[in-house]
Amino acid sequence: MKVLEVVREPLDIIKWGSKEEREEEAIKALQKVQLPVSPEFLNRYCYALSGGQRQRLAIARALVTKPKLLIADEVTSMLDPSTQANLLRELKALQNRHGFAMLYITHDLHLARKIADKVYVMYRGEIVERGVSFEIFENPEHVYTKRLLREAFRDLV
Repeated sequence: MKVLEVVREPLDIIKWGSKEEREEEAIKALQKVQLPVSPEFLNRYCYALSGGQRQRLAIARALVTKPKLLIADEVTSMLDPSTQANLLRELKALQNRHGFAMLYITHDLHLARKIADKVYVMYRGEIVERGVSFEIFENPEHVYTKRLLREAFRDLV
């Protein structure tokens, strides 16, 4: 599929507005995630995009229907560190600007510490600890959380 089709598809599925209105909303969503909206870019096939562009495209597609909740599951796992940081800053800015909640699922505790307001720690499919991000990272209570943090941040100790 081409870029514009991918972002417009959720609106097509729910039959929102006319085709022209759906394309207009798709273009706005692309602009929100700082992707180009030139005819050349809109008609590009997704496989021709860089990893960072693909992630932005996925976010634009997720935001086009104006959700109340965005689930970001390992959204930065395949990106280099500088692209990760930029994408997370943009996600946080979009969240602040548009007021949606974000469930950020990750194994990267360094990134979770930077982006999360609240943290839930799971062990074997069960939540073993939850709380305000700062409190979890500074004063973990559960033995598994303590072990995770010790391993993740051992270079800093």
